[in-house]
Amino acid sequence: MIHELREYTFKRPKWEAYWDLFNQVCMPIRKSNFGTLACTWKVERGDQVRFLHLWEYDSLEVRRQQRGALAKNKAWSDEFLPQATALIETQVSRILSPVMPVAASDDVHEVYLTASYCRVGNAADVAAGIAARRDDMLGVWMEEFCDPNRVLSLSAQPLQDDRTAGGKDAIRYRETQWLERLPIQRR
Repeated sequence: MIHELREYTFKRPKWEAYWDLFNQVCMPIRKSNFGTLACTWKVERGDQVRFLHLWEYDSLEVRRQQRGALAKNKAWSDEFLPQATALIETQVSRILSPVMPVAASDDVHEVYLTASYCRVGNAADVAAGIAARRDDMLGVWMEEFCDPNRVLSLSAQPLQDDRTAGGKDAIRYRETQWLERLPIQRR
């Protein structure tokens, strides 16, 4: 199994239009036929909104096939994409390998996403160490693309700057950001 973490940025008025479009057009087209939406979050800073959404696929090959089929979907290409691309400022997509399955509890609305930037060759040990040591962990991933030395973890509490997960000096530095979980409206 793989996950794809997609991150878009918007100016606030465009975000509100996109969120409506996502729920009213995107999700009815996609359903779970083109990957399964696991979680959605947002971060608001000033007039900018970052939207993160985590998609689940059985493999990279299945993702390639499903994304190819989605691109051929007339409703997707004619109704959703033209409107969506006009609203999105930037887009980043990361392919992740789950170390610990994502726990998308409906009662956890505020979470912390921590990126641990590991020294070369230490990501697997760091990911295993984080997953084993935290009982409030909601998910742990090793990034496959773009940075194979980065571990992402999602937790109900901020991850302390404990750099001993994975061995002494395995982690170069960490970045933690607060995220607000958004409800998934499945159709």
